Amino acid sequence: MLSALEGADAPSRGDIYSVLAFHTATRAAMWKKRPAHDLIAGWIDQALELSRGESRARARALIAQAYLDVDAVDAAGDPVREAVDLSERLGDLELQSWALGAGMEEAMARGEYEAAYGWARRREALLPRFDDPDHIALLLMFNEPAYVATTRFEEARRVIQAHDEVTERLTTHHRMHAAALFLDIEWVTRNWGAIRALTPRIEAAVEANAATPCASNVISLMTCAIAHVRLGDPDEARRLEGSADELGMEGYRFDAPKVEIAVARGDLEELERRLSTWQPEGFWDYDALIVRLDGLIALGRREDIEREAAGWRRPGTYLDPFVLRALGFARGDDASIEEAARRFEELGLSWQAADTRRLLPTT
Repeated sequence: MLSALEGADAPSRGDIYSVLAFHTATRAAMWKKRPAHDLIAGWIDQALELSRGESRARARALIAQAYLDVDAVDAAGDPVREAVDLSERLGDLELQSWALGAGMEEAMARGEYEAAYGWARRREALLPRFDDPDHIALLLMFNEPAYVATTRFEEARRVIQAHDEVTERLTTHHRMHAAALFLDIEWVTRNWGAIRALTPRIEAAVEANAATPCASNVISLMTCAIAHVRLGDPDEARRLEGSADELGMEGYRFDAPKVEIAVARGDLEELERRLSTWQPEGFWDYDALIVRLDGLIALGRREDIEREAAGWRRPGTYLDPFVLRALGFARGDDASIEEAARRFEELGLSWQAADTRRLLPTT
Protein backbone atom coordinates (compact mmCIF):
# COMPACT_ATOMS: atom_id res chain seq x y z
CA MET A 1 0.00 0.00 0.00
CA LEU A 2 2.91 2.34 0.69
CA SER A 3 4.22 1.58 -2.80
CA ALA A 4 0.79 2.47 -4.21
CA LEU A 5 1.26 6.02 -2.91
CA GLU A 6 3.84 6.69 -5.63
CA GLY A 7 2.26 8.71 -8.42
CA ALA A 8 -1.21 8.72 -6.84
CA ASP A 9 -3.27 11.91 -6.76
CA ALA A 10 -4.10 13.62 -3.45
CA PRO A 11 -7.53 12.00 -2.87
CA SER A 12 -6.10 8.55 -3.60
CA ARG A 13 -3.17 9.17 -1.23
CA GLY A 14 -5.61 10.29 1.46
CA ASP A 15 -7.61 7.10 0.97
CA ILE A 16 -4.52 4.87 1.13
CA TYR A 17 -3.18 6.57 4.26
CA SER A 18 -6.60 6.27 5.90
CA VAL A 19 -6.78 2.52 5.24
CA LEU A 20 -3.23 1.98 6.53
CA ALA A 21 -3.96 3.98 9.68
CA PHE A 22 -7.40 2.48 10.25
CA HIS A 23 -6.34 -1.18 10.14
CA THR A 24 -3.11 -0.62 12.05
CA ALA A 25 -4.83 1.31 14.86
CA THR A 26 -7.94 -0.85 15.19
CA ARG A 27 -6.15 -4.20 14.82
CA ALA A 28 -3.22 -3.09 16.95
CA ALA A 29 -1.58 -6.49 17.46
CA MET A 30 -1.66 -7.83 13.91
CA TRP A 31 2.02 -7.12 13.21
CA LYS A 32 4.95 -9.40 14.04
CA LYS A 33 6.88 -6.20 14.75
CA ARG A 34 4.62 -3.41 15.94
CA PRO A 35 4.87 -0.18 13.87
CA ALA A 36 6.03 2.88 15.79
CA HIS A 37 3.32 5.11 17.25
CA ASP A 38 4.65 8.17 15.41
CA LEU A 39 4.55 6.36 12.08
CA ILE A 40 0.86 5.54 12.49
CA ALA A 41 0.14 9.08 13.74
CA GLY A 42 1.83 10.40 10.60
CA TRP A 43 -0.44 8.27 8.42
CA ILE A 44 -3.44 9.69 10.27
CA ASP A 45 -2.23 13.27 9.79
CA GLN A 46 -1.70 12.67 6.07
CA ALA A 47 -5.14 11.10 5.71
CA LEU A 48 -6.84 14.00 7.48
CA GLU A 49 -4.92 16.58 5.44
CA LEU A 50 -5.61 14.93 2.09
CA SER A 51 -9.24 13.87 2.63
CA ARG A 52 -11.16 16.91 3.75
CA GLY A 53 -14.93 16.98 3.73
CA GLU A 54 -17.52 14.22 3.79
CA SER A 55 -15.50 11.15 2.87
CA ARG A 56 -14.96 7.62 4.06
CA ALA A 57 -11.24 8.32 4.16
CA ARG A 58 -11.78 11.08 6.70
CA ALA A 59 -14.07 8.84 8.78
CA ARG A 60 -11.45 6.07 8.77
CA ALA A 61 -8.74 8.53 9.81
CA LEU A 62 -10.84 9.89 12.68
CA ILE A 63 -11.57 6.36 13.92
CA ALA A 64 -7.86 5.51 13.71
CA GLN A 65 -7.04 8.67 15.67
CA ALA A 66 -9.47 7.71 18.42
CA TYR A 67 -8.13 4.15 18.68
CA LEU A 68 -4.46 5.15 18.56
CA ASP A 69 -4.69 7.63 21.43
CA VAL A 70 -7.77 6.55 23.35
CA ASP A 71 -6.85 8.55 26.45
CA ALA A 72 -5.58 11.68 24.68
CA VAL A 73 -7.56 14.92 24.71
CA ASP A 74 -7.74 16.43 21.24
CA ALA A 75 -7.88 20.20 21.62
CA ALA A 76 -8.95 20.52 17.99
CA GLY A 77 -12.12 18.52 18.49
CA ASP A 78 -13.62 15.17 19.37
CA PRO A 79 -12.66 12.53 16.78
CA VAL A 80 -15.14 10.00 18.15
CA ARG A 81 -18.18 12.27 17.91
CA GLU A 82 -17.14 13.51 14.48
CA ALA A 83 -16.54 9.94 13.28
CA VAL A 84 -19.94 8.77 14.56
CA ASP A 85 -21.76 11.69 12.95
CA LEU A 86 -19.85 11.43 9.67
CA SER A 87 -20.29 7.65 9.33
CA GLU A 88 -24.03 8.05 9.93
CA ARG A 89 -24.28 10.77 7.27
CA LEU A 90 -22.32 8.60 4.85
CA GLY A 91 -24.66 5.68 5.54
CA ASP A 92 -21.64 3.39 6.01
CA LEU A 93 -22.72 0.74 8.51
CA GLU A 94 -19.25 -0.75 9.02
CA LEU A 95 -17.63 2.61 9.74
CA GLN A 96 -20.52 3.50 12.02
CA SER A 97 -19.83 0.31 13.98
CA TRP A 98 -16.13 1.11 14.28
CA ALA A 99 -16.90 4.68 15.34
CA LEU A 100 -19.14 3.39 18.14
CA GLY A 101 -16.32 1.02 19.08
CA ALA A 102 -13.97 3.99 19.32
CA GLY A 103 -16.44 5.63 21.69
CA MET A 104 -16.34 2.53 23.87
CA GLU A 105 -12.53 2.48 23.87
CA GLU A 106 -12.37 6.17 24.79
CA ALA A 107 -14.79 5.70 27.71
CA MET A 108 -12.83 2.66 28.91
CA ALA A 109 -9.64 4.72 28.87
CA ARG A 110 -11.25 7.32 31.15
CA GLY A 111 -12.42 4.63 33.56
CA GLU A 112 -16.05 5.42 32.68
CA TYR A 113 -16.97 1.78 32.36
CA GLU A 114 -20.73 2.22 32.48
CA ALA A 115 -20.50 4.73 29.61
CA ALA A 116 -18.34 2.20 27.74
CA TYR A 117 -21.08 -0.39 28.23
CA GLY A 118 -23.56 2.07 26.73
CA TRP A 119 -21.38 2.45 23.63
CA ALA A 120 -21.01 -1.34 23.40
CA ARG A 121 -24.78 -1.82 23.55
CA ARG A 122 -25.28 0.78 20.80
CA ARG A 123 -22.78 -1.10 18.68
CA GLU A 124 -24.32 -4.48 19.40
CA ALA A 125 -27.70 -3.09 18.29
CA LEU A 126 -26.26 -2.93 14.76
CA LEU A 127 -25.65 -6.69 14.64
CA PRO A 128 -28.93 -7.65 12.89
CA ARG A 129 -27.95 -5.40 9.98
CA PHE A 130 -24.65 -7.20 9.31
CA ASP A 131 -24.17 -10.31 7.19
CA ASP A 132 -20.35 -10.23 7.24
CA PRO A 133 -19.21 -12.85 9.79
CA ASP A 134 -15.76 -11.27 10.10
CA HIS A 135 -17.19 -7.94 11.23
CA ILE A 136 -19.72 -9.63 13.52
CA ALA A 137 -16.87 -11.55 15.16
CA LEU A 138 -14.76 -8.43 15.66
CA LEU A 139 -17.71 -6.48 17.04
CA LEU A 140 -18.47 -9.18 19.61
CA MET A 141 -14.82 -9.61 20.59
CA PHE A 142 -14.14 -5.90 21.04
CA ASN A 143 -17.35 -5.41 23.04
CA GLU A 144 -16.55 -8.10 25.62
CA PRO A 145 -14.27 -5.98 27.89
CA ALA A 146 -17.07 -3.49 28.59
CA TYR A 147 -19.29 -6.30 29.86
CA VAL A 148 -16.53 -7.63 32.13
CA ALA A 149 -15.55 -4.18 33.42
CA THR A 150 -19.14 -3.54 34.53
CA THR A 151 -19.41 -7.02 36.15
CA ARG A 152 -21.93 -8.26 33.59
CA PHE A 153 -20.25 -11.65 33.46
CA GLU A 154 -23.24 -13.58 32.12
CA GLU A 155 -23.60 -11.10 29.27
CA ALA A 156 -19.89 -11.54 28.58
CA ARG A 157 -20.39 -15.31 28.41
CA ARG A 158 -23.31 -14.79 25.99
CA VAL A 159 -21.11 -12.64 23.75
CA ILE A 160 -18.25 -15.18 23.91
CA GLN A 161 -20.60 -18.02 22.95
CA ALA A 162 -22.03 -16.01 20.06
CA HIS A 163 -18.51 -15.20 18.90
CA ASP A 164 -17.56 -18.89 19.04
CA GLU A 165 -20.55 -19.80 16.89
CA VAL A 166 -19.95 -17.13 14.24
CA THR A 167 -16.24 -18.02 13.95
CA GLU A 168 -16.81 -21.79 13.78
CA ARG A 169 -16.31 -21.88 10.00
CA LEU A 170 -13.89 -18.96 9.69
CA THR A 171 -10.09 -18.82 9.69
CA THR A 172 -7.60 -20.23 12.18
CA HIS A 173 -7.01 -16.64 13.32
CA HIS A 174 -10.69 -16.23 14.17
CA ARG A 175 -10.59 -19.53 16.03
CA MET A 176 -7.60 -18.32 18.04
CA HIS A 177 -9.67 -15.34 19.16
CA ALA A 178 -12.56 -17.66 20.07
CA ALA A 179 -10.34 -19.85 22.25
CA ALA A 180 -8.79 -16.77 23.87
CA LEU A 181 -12.19 -15.35 24.80
CA PHE A 182 -13.21 -18.55 26.58
CA LEU A 183 -9.91 -18.36 28.45
CA ASP A 184 -10.51 -14.70 29.30
CA ILE A 185 -13.78 -15.26 31.14
CA GLU A 186 -12.24 -18.08 33.18
CA TRP A 187 -9.37 -15.75 34.04
CA VAL A 188 -11.88 -13.24 35.38
CA THR A 189 -13.06 -15.80 37.94
CA ARG A 190 -9.55 -17.27 38.40
CA ASN A 191 -11.00 -20.68 37.60
CA TRP A 192 -7.60 -22.38 37.36
CA GLY A 193 -9.05 -25.82 36.69
CA ALA A 194 -11.08 -24.54 33.73
CA ILE A 195 -8.01 -22.76 32.35
CA ARG A 196 -5.96 -25.95 32.65
CA ALA A 197 -8.73 -27.82 30.82
CA LEU A 198 -8.65 -25.22 28.02
CA THR A 199 -4.88 -25.48 27.58
CA PRO A 200 -4.97 -28.17 24.83
CA ARG A 201 -7.44 -26.06 22.82
CA ILE A 202 -5.24 -22.98 23.29
CA GLU A 203 -2.09 -24.78 22.19
CA ALA A 204 -3.83 -26.25 19.14
CA ALA A 205 -5.22 -22.82 18.21
CA VAL A 206 -1.81 -21.16 18.60
CA GLU A 207 -0.13 -23.83 16.47
CA ALA A 208 -2.73 -23.45 13.73
CA ASN A 209 -2.46 -19.66 13.88
CA ALA A 210 1.34 -19.47 14.21
CA ALA A 211 1.80 -17.81 10.80
CA THR A 212 -0.53 -14.95 11.75
CA PRO A 213 0.88 -12.41 14.23
CA CYS A 214 -1.57 -12.03 17.11
CA ALA A 215 -1.10 -10.95 20.71
CA SER A 216 -3.67 -13.57 21.73
CA ASN A 217 -1.16 -16.28 20.80
CA VAL A 218 1.26 -15.01 23.45
CA ILE A 219 -1.13 -13.89 26.19
CA SER A 220 -3.20 -17.08 26.04
CA LEU A 221 -0.17 -19.33 26.51
CA MET A 222 1.00 -17.17 29.41
CA THR A 223 -2.43 -17.30 31.03
CA CYS A 224 -2.33 -21.09 30.84
CA ALA A 225 1.15 -20.95 32.39
CA ILE A 226 -0.19 -18.92 35.33
CA ALA A 227 -2.90 -21.53 35.95
CA HIS A 228 -0.33 -24.32 35.99
CA VAL A 229 1.81 -22.44 38.50
CA ARG A 230 -1.25 -21.96 40.72
CA LEU A 231 -2.12 -25.65 40.41
CA GLY A 232 1.38 -26.81 41.38
CA ASP A 233 2.73 -27.86 37.97
CA PRO A 234 5.84 -25.64 37.53
CA ASP A 235 7.41 -27.68 34.72
CA GLU A 236 4.33 -27.41 32.52
CA ALA A 237 4.09 -23.71 33.35
CA ARG A 238 7.68 -23.11 32.19
CA ARG A 239 7.08 -25.06 29.00
CA LEU A 240 4.03 -22.91 28.17
CA GLU A 241 5.87 -19.71 29.05
CA GLY A 242 8.74 -20.77 26.79
CA SER A 243 6.33 -21.46 23.93
CA ALA A 244 4.94 -17.93 24.32
CA ASP A 245 8.42 -16.39 24.28
CA GLU A 246 9.37 -18.35 21.14
CA LEU A 247 6.60 -16.65 19.13
CA GLY A 248 8.83 -13.59 18.87
CA MET A 249 6.30 -10.75 18.87
CA GLU A 250 8.33 -7.50 18.84
CA GLY A 251 7.37 -4.07 20.15
CA TYR A 252 4.62 -5.32 22.50
CA ARG A 253 4.57 -5.27 26.30
CA PHE A 254 3.61 -8.59 27.84
CA ASP A 255 4.61 -7.51 31.34
CA ALA A 256 1.20 -8.05 32.94
CA PRO A 257 1.13 -11.87 32.55
CA LYS A 258 4.85 -12.00 33.35
CA VAL A 259 4.18 -10.11 36.60
CA GLU A 260 1.28 -12.41 37.46
CA ILE A 261 3.49 -15.46 36.88
CA ALA A 262 6.10 -13.96 39.22
CA VAL A 263 3.41 -13.30 41.84
CA ALA A 264 2.20 -16.90 41.58
CA ARG A 265 5.77 -18.20 41.93
CA GLY A 266 6.66 -15.83 44.75
CA ASP A 267 9.59 -14.59 42.64
CA LEU A 268 10.18 -11.23 44.34
CA GLU A 269 13.36 -10.46 42.40
CA GLU A 270 11.53 -10.78 39.08
CA LEU A 271 8.66 -8.69 40.47
CA GLU A 272 11.02 -5.90 41.48
CA ARG A 273 12.65 -5.90 38.06
CA ARG A 274 9.42 -5.77 36.08
CA LEU A 275 7.51 -3.32 38.27
CA SER A 276 10.43 -0.88 38.15
CA THR A 277 10.12 -0.50 34.36
CA TRP A 278 6.43 -1.13 33.60
CA GLN A 279 3.21 0.80 34.08
CA PRO A 280 -0.22 -0.29 32.76
CA GLU A 281 -1.80 1.73 29.97
CA GLY A 282 -4.44 3.33 32.20
CA PHE A 283 -8.04 2.37 32.89
CA TRP A 284 -8.48 0.80 29.48
CA ASP A 285 -6.18 -2.02 30.59
CA TYR A 286 -7.97 -2.80 33.85
CA ASP A 287 -6.49 -6.30 34.03
CA ALA A 288 -3.00 -4.84 34.02
CA LEU A 289 -3.94 -2.39 36.79
CA ILE A 290 -5.09 -5.36 38.87
CA VAL A 291 -1.91 -7.31 38.17
CA ARG A 292 0.26 -4.34 39.14
CA LEU A 293 -1.60 -4.03 42.44
CA ASP A 294 -1.08 -7.76 43.04
CA GLY A 295 2.63 -7.28 42.49
CA LEU A 296 2.88 -4.27 44.79
CA ILE A 297 1.03 -6.14 47.54
CA ALA A 298 3.38 -9.12 47.15
CA LEU A 299 6.35 -6.77 47.55
CA GLY A 300 4.75 -4.94 50.49
CA ARG A 301 5.14 -1.58 48.74
CA ARG A 302 2.45 0.30 50.64
CA GLU A 303 3.56 3.82 49.72
CA ASP A 304 3.55 2.97 46.01
CA ILE A 305 0.04 1.53 46.28
CA GLU A 306 -1.21 4.67 48.03
CA ARG A 307 0.41 6.95 45.48
CA GLU A 308 -0.73 5.05 42.40
CA ALA A 309 -4.12 3.64 43.34
CA ALA A 310 -5.78 6.37 45.41
CA GLY A 311 -7.51 7.72 42.29
CA TRP A 312 -8.45 4.33 40.83
CA ARG A 313 -11.63 3.71 42.82
CA ARG A 314 -14.56 3.01 40.50
CA PRO A 315 -17.45 1.75 42.67
CA GLY A 316 -19.63 -0.94 41.14
CA THR A 317 -16.99 -2.11 38.67
CA TYR A 318 -14.85 -5.23 38.35
CA LEU A 319 -11.74 -3.18 39.13
CA ASP A 320 -13.00 -1.60 42.35
CA PRO A 321 -12.71 -4.45 44.88
CA PHE A 322 -9.12 -5.03 43.77
CA VAL A 323 -8.33 -1.37 44.40
CA LEU A 324 -10.16 -1.44 47.72
CA ARG A 325 -8.16 -4.52 48.76
CA ALA A 326 -4.85 -2.91 47.81
CA LEU A 327 -5.61 0.36 49.59
CA GLY A 328 -6.77 -1.57 52.66
CA PHE A 329 -3.45 -3.41 52.66
CA ALA A 330 -1.49 -0.18 52.19
CA ARG A 331 -3.32 1.54 55.05
CA GLY A 332 -3.46 -1.41 57.40
CA ASP A 333 -7.26 -1.17 57.20
CA ASP A 334 -8.62 -4.67 57.86
CA ALA A 335 -12.21 -3.47 57.46
CA SER A 336 -11.53 -2.42 53.86
CA ILE A 337 -9.86 -5.75 53.13
CA GLU A 338 -12.87 -7.62 54.48
CA GLU A 339 -15.21 -5.34 52.51
CA ALA A 340 -13.27 -6.16 49.35
CA ALA A 341 -13.58 -9.88 50.10
CA ARG A 342 -17.33 -9.49 50.62
CA ARG A 343 -17.69 -7.68 47.28
CA PHE A 344 -15.79 -10.45 45.52
CA GLU A 345 -18.19 -12.98 47.01
CA GLU A 346 -21.18 -10.95 45.81
CA LEU A 347 -19.73 -11.06 42.29
CA GLY A 348 -19.23 -14.82 42.48
CA LEU A 349 -15.44 -14.43 42.57
CA SER A 350 -14.75 -16.88 45.36
CA TRP A 351 -11.06 -17.41 44.62
CA GLN A 352 -10.39 -13.67 44.82
CA ALA A 353 -12.37 -13.48 48.06
CA ALA A 354 -10.24 -16.20 49.66
CA ASP A 355 -7.04 -14.64 48.28
CA THR A 356 -8.09 -11.31 49.80
CA ARG A 357 -8.69 -12.76 53.25
CA ARG A 358 -5.11 -14.05 53.23
CA LEU A 359 -4.14 -10.44 53.95
CA LEU A 360 -6.08 -10.36 57.20
CA PRO A 361 -4.31 -11.16 60.47
CA THR A 362 -4.86 -14.72 61.65
CA THR A 363 -6.68 -15.18 64.94
